[in-house]
Order: sequence, then structure tokens, then C-alpha cells
Amino acid sequence: MLKELAVTPDAVKAYLDSRPRWIRWREWLAGHRYALAAFPDRVRPLVVVAHARRDSLKALEMVRAVERDWGDAPQACLNTYEQSRVCS
Repeated sequence: MLKELAVTPDAVKAYLDSRPRWIRWREWLAGHRYALAAFPDRVRPLVVVAHARRDSLKALEMVRAVERDWGDAPQACLNTYEQSRVCS
């Protein structure tokens, strides 16, 4: 069985920052932004919301909703997520 690596918000930020400067500038000028939904008590799921600069407030609302609602999801849904994650 393969050992699964945990993808953390810091790892995603480090990746985004490690890309060549011209790519980061081109995305920034085009208005591309990223918001991360992370959970303090678990490493998964990590949700990355790619959005346009003009949609920053809506993207942050989505991130907060995911962070708030994930813990309240029915156990059957959480089990299905875990099973699909392991199979893929």
C-alpha cells in the first residue's frame, strides 16, 4: 500500500510561491487568486478555491462555509468521502 502524503495549506502556499516569478505576475495581473479552507483538527480535506480578484469576498465566504459545515456533515457522507479518497 502506498503511503499517502498529507497536503497542508503551507505546502500549497509554498508551491504557489515556488513557481517562476513571471508566472506568478501573469496570474496576479490577470486577477487570479487562491483561497484555502483548512481545518485545525485534521489535515484532510484541504480545499483550494481559485477565484478572480473581483470575487474575493465570495471566495472567502465559500471557504468559511466549507470550514464551518464540514464537521457537521452526516457521518455517512464523511465515510463516503474517505472511501472515495482511498480508492482514487
